[in-house]
Amino acid sequence: MNTIKGMIFNIQKGSLEDGKGFRTVVFFKGCNLECLWCHNPESQSPAPQISYNRDLCKSCFGCREVCTCEAIEIKNGGVLIDRSKCQACGLCADNCQNKALVTMGRLAGIAEIVEIAERDKKYFEATGGGITLSGGEATLQTEFFNALVRELHGRKIRVNLETNGNFDSKKLATSLKLLDCIYLDIKAVDRDTHFRITGGYNDAILTNLDRLKEFSRNLIIRYLVVPGYNDSSGDLHLLLELLEKNRILKLELLKFHKLWIDKPAAIGRTANSGIAAIADGTTDHAYASTVDFFRENKKAELTLIEHEQDPRH
Repeated sequence: MNTIKGMIFNIQKGSLEDGKGFRTVVFFKGCNLECLWCHNPESQSPAPQISYNRDLCKSCFGCREVCTCEAIEIKNGGVLIDRSKCQACGLCADNCQNKALVTMGRLAGIAEIVEIAERDKKYFEATGGGITLSGGEATLQTEFFNALVRELHGRKIRVNLETNGNFDSKKLATSLKLLDCIYLDIKAVDRDTHFRITGGYNDAILTNLDRLKEFSRNLIIRYLVVPGYNDSSGDLHLLLELLEKNRILKLELLKFHKLWIDKPAAIGRTANSGIAAIADGTTDHAYASTVDFFRENKKAELTLIEHEQDPRH
């Protein structure tokens, strides 16, 4: 078995939302987009990070005693991490009995993931489930991704991919053909809008959309409806045109939520103020309006999947 390792930040067992049946989701660390509403901000950096939860902190301050980088200060009865000094070595997290400090990101080998998958194989087979590779962006770790997909496929374990589509398909062609299902997360169709909300253009994504139809017999477009950012009439018409042009058969609409809003602070970042200010009522209206638009305008061959909870979280 290949001994290469990849950087992940979580393995979630028992998911029923990331594809058919009982699934285990492997979250890769590192992403090439910076979405304003990223629900897993700890996934963006490819390097380990220390996460701090003030509510779990018992103010024992043992973390400061073991920190060799002198990156931890005590302020207002809690911990303040100087991110410019922190090397994310994990000593503080290892010594935090209450798990207020947690290391986000670790190296995992193919053997570890395969062992977990094999233990749950009977549940996969009974329900049509399997492994889902998510992130971050799993395809960025190309060598690890390819080797893992080949190993799981060789053991007759179904593999799904959740991706932003921003990758070099030539380096992934063989592995993409082995996938049971691909979820392509479209943020926006308009090029400038995409740059404004993700920090990157979508040229490669739209090119890959056409290629992914060749690789996967089951391609599903996911669209998270974010009020004021990608739900205008123009945005929705562009998405509909894209689906029809590429003969996409499945669209999954996701309702925006803010359950993740405290995550950026835990890793020393700040949630986007505009996203944080979105009202719940606005979210409900935007989602309902988007669903109505596609019900009224889609062609018969397009299957519309309505999902009021974001399955990635």
